[in-house]
Amino acid sequence: MPKPPQARPRVARRRAAATLTLCLGLPGFPALAQNSGAITLPTVVVTATATPKPVVDLVSDVESVDVGRARSGVAGAAGTLGMFAGIDLTSNGGPGSTATVLLRGASAAQSLLLVDGFRVSSVSLGQPTFEAVPLLLSDRLEILRGPASGLYGSDAIGGVIQLLTPRSDEREGPALEAAAGGLGTRRLLAGYAGGARVTGQIRLSRESSDGFNATRPGSFSFNEDRDGFSRNGVLASVASTAAGGTNWRALVLQNEVDTDFDDGAFAGARVLSRVQLAGVTLEHEPRAGENWRLRVGRSTDRSETLGSFPGTYDSTQDQFSLSHTRALGPGVEMRLGFESLRESLEASTFGAAGAPSRRTHGLTLSLSGREGNHIVQLSVRRDDSDQFDTQTNGTFAYGYVLGGGWRLGGAASTGFRAPSFNDLYFPGYGRAAIRPEEATSVELGAYLDTPAEAAGDGRWRAKAVFYRNHVRDLIVYAPVCPDPDPQYAFGCADNVNRARLSGLSLSLARERGPWQWRVAADFADPKDRTLDRLLPRRARRQMSAALRWSNHRWRFGAVAKLVGERFDDPANTTRLAGYGLLDLTAAAVLGRDWEAFVEVSNAVDRDYTTAAGYAQQGRVVMAGVRYPAR
Repeated sequence: MPKPPQARPRVARRRAAATLTLCLGLPGFPALAQNSGAITLPTVVVTATATPKPVVDLVSDVESVDVGRARSGVAGAAGTLGMFAGIDLTSNGGPGSTATVLLRGASAAQSLLLVDGFRVSSVSLGQPTFEAVPLLLSDRLEILRGPASGLYGSDAIGGVIQLLTPRSDEREGPALEAAAGGLGTRRLLAGYAGGARVTGQIRLSRESSDGFNATRPGSFSFNEDRDGFSRNGVLASVASTAAGGTNWRALVLQNEVDTDFDDGAFAGARVLSRVQLAGVTLEHEPRAGENWRLRVGRSTDRSETLGSFPGTYDSTQDQFSLSHTRALGPGVEMRLGFESLRESLEASTFGAAGAPSRRTHGLTLSLSGREGNHIVQLSVRRDDSDQFDTQTNGTFAYGYVLGGGWRLGGAASTGFRAPSFNDLYFPGYGRAAIRPEEATSVELGAYLDTPAEAAGDGRWRAKAVFYRNHVRDLIVYAPVCPDPDPQYAFGCADNVNRARLSGLSLSLARERGPWQWRVAADFADPKDRTLDRLLPRRARRQMSAALRWSNHRWRFGAVAKLVGERFDDPANTTRLAGYGLLDLTAAAVLGRDWEAFVEVSNAVDRDYTTAAGYAQQGRVVMAGVRYPAR
């Protein structure tokens, strides 16, 4: 019997100018990061409407995070996201191993990953390779919770995660960060940016660890050795702004991971994962309130397994988009967009015929803005594919601004996920008859952002969001295949299950003087309605808290997260115990823009697991320096 493709063994910036701080990124407060403690509200976010919008003019469940404040150690993108409340993380071992991020109870394949607006994911698996996502080379992270297919098309059932890389026209000079710690853990980032009319930058990164034994005794793949990894990245960009409101930016980045994994008696088992992106963005503003944007690029995702089940998977996504945004009045704008996506795959396990490519064209019309106390967000998108039926999806959100910084709102959305190439073509498993998954969602929210004029005695922020998302035609492994073809004698992919993802997210934060704190609680009910069981590896209860103190010379912080028990399997027979994590940080400014810092990950050395049979990293202390200090 061929191994189900999802079970194939794949293993799993800070800005150099960033000051080390610590706080947990909790839902409901845009830009509160895991390790910063700083409640830094950017003026705008782009992911919620695909155009820059002030957070206070939105009713979306969206937050923006300074990556330099969010990460610690060598956790990578998945580990960093996993410390945000309301996000479930599963990992087959240490920071470099196979990892998935579950947003609002949706699967990893049901959440879209963007880097500077470009799709980055594995076409074969239909989900991001989070262990190879270039977090260290990124500047900011935006998380949009809830279906967004009305803006972005396929995969945005649970939401959208977008990494934004640093811009060379916003900084100049050298940057350096170096740190080392337990388990042979090391991190290095070096870069330089400069220029006048034409600006450019280059950044190089390396992270590595000697690792620990990633599997537990009794696991079918147990091998008593240390499973280390290395992660290397490079980012280069050139940008220019010309007269007449025209600017352009070209970007090239690559991030690759070499990870050991346990494969029973097979010695030296490794996975080599690589994510690449090359893209050009051209913008033209002929007059105030009008914008044309052209984006052309290619992203690739390569995974090569060296073990008992060897295989190579090369995914390519060629992307083209053109959009026109026009102001209809003060604070109100309309956007019309066209997008073309060609997906292709070369896989060693697919045989000589391989898998056919797929092309999808999408048309989007959206309206967003604020008029008086009223906030409206509307988007409709039609996706036409040569592989699956035409999909039309949308979102309608309305909000009302109350006094004192409060705003109330609700939204209704639909979304879909196109089948992955494994679902369609994997030998002995995939079937061309597989249909897209579809979703219908509603949510209600109350948000508080203390107005600047009322924040003299400190700043309050709060959020309460209730959501319910119904997903149908879930693509799962069916032991008895409806297709009589003999190749499916051991089962196949099929659209059979339904799910209901519902929950309540609460958070409260306070910023006053040198102190900042935040608490959050998430109550979820991620239910497989077909089996009447909880969806695997999703916690029904999560709580988190963060505290930070800082002045011009010192910074101290602590963050804690509690995750309730979960089940590892769809039948809910294998229970995963709940766990608690505590991270600590401290930093001191040394003068002349140098800073020294200490990070303690999993400070209580908690022994826990997010996937049955796999261990997680214990306590690791790292110390380092960076230049320049913020």
